[in-house]
Amino acid sequence: MKKKIILTQSLLWAASIIAVALMHVSGKGDYSWLILTVVASIAIGNLQKEL
Repeated sequence: MKKKIILTQSLLWAASIIAVALMHVSGKGDYSWLILTVVASIAIGNLQKEL
């Protein structure tokens, strides 16, 4: 069970980092904090649900 939580958290954070990097490259970095906040909220919600 713990491996599943770690894998899910890793994938969510990797996706958020990639999304933020792509937004900065495309010149739309103003919304990168919004994307990071949404993914962080999802990650924390999933972590609370699993524990």
